[in-house]
Order: sequence, then structure tokens, then C-alpha cells
Amino acid sequence: MKDIGEYSSKQEILLELLTYDEQSNHISTDSLPIALIARYSADGFQEVAHVTLEEVKKGVYVKMYEVPESLSEGTYLVTYKAIIDSDPYEDIEKFTCIKSVTQKSSDKILVSDLTMTTGNGYTTTVVIAGGAVEGATVQAISVTGEITSTITDKQGHWNIYLYEGTYQIKFFHPNGSLLRTLEKVVY
Repeated sequence: MKDIGEYSSKQEILLELLTYDEQSNHISTDSLPIALIARYSADGFQEVAHVTLEEVKKGVYVKMYEVPESLSEGTYLVTYKAIIDSDPYEDIEKFTCIKSVTQKSSDKILVSDLTMTTGNGYTTTVVIAGGAVEGATVQAISVTGEITSTITDKQGHWNIYLYEGTYQIKFFHPNGSLLRTLEKVVY
């Protein structure tokens, strides 16, 4: 289960479901996917929000969710539900609701393909079929929705300066197709 970070009230969370296969081909859903946000309590899981995602690009469904002031501190589950070829599909992420977010530093920090690795420990140099990809776009999306981007060089390397915080890092092929999405806590 992927942890998408810490949020306080009035912050926005990017809810996102990607329906691509291993070759980056779009997989159609039978209807728009939904995201159910729930918290575990003594009575079991209590749903706090039901969000219908919007298709922004083939295979990319998103919706911004603003954390309401009424949400108490704790861990919440986001369950994405879709119907693909008449079969139910489900994916789960979690986030933590906190009282407030404090900026620890006003200085930006260098993040690069060498400092950020995939879940299996590989660097995030953009490479496809063993070859470096020049001109790929790397986007860093903050919890507040601010986007900072850069382009890879001839060797597929990239670097970007970010403030401390949690980011969703997206990698796009020069043709615009999404290659992967990773989470990074910058500190």
C-alpha cells in the first residue's frame, strides 16, 4: 500500500488512478472510477468521502480532494474502484491527516535521478529498453498542487530544486505518455 503523505485541513490531495498495462497501453474502464476515503474506527471503516475521478487523458483519472477541517488526525485509506472489462478493480493508498504543516526550511533542496530511487533501489535516470531518453519531462507535484518540472539530458539524467515536503514525481516520455509515478519526501 502506497503512502501518499501527510496533509492538514484545507490542503489538496491529488487522487489519481492510472489504467495502463506494462507496455503503457491504455486500459479502458467501463465507467468513471471512484475514490472512497475512509478511516478505521472502533466501528470498522467509516467512509468520509466519495469522489468520482475525471479522465484527463486516456488511462489517467484524477480529482483534487480538499481535506475538510472536520477531518480528525489519523490515518485514512483511499480505495480506488473501477470496472475494467466487466471485472472489479481496486487499488488502495493511505495518507495521514495532521493538525498543521510547518515549513522546516525556506531553502530549496537539490533532488536528482541519483538522489531519488525507485522502490527496488534503481536510480531514476530515464531509460527505455536500455537506452537513455533525452527530452523526457520530470514533474514534481507538491501536496498543495504546485508543479515544478525539468527535462532530461542526453543521458536521461535530471535534477530539480524543491522545498521540503512530500511530492509526487511523474516521468513523461517526450511523446507525452506517462512512464511512471513515484513519491518522494524531500528534507
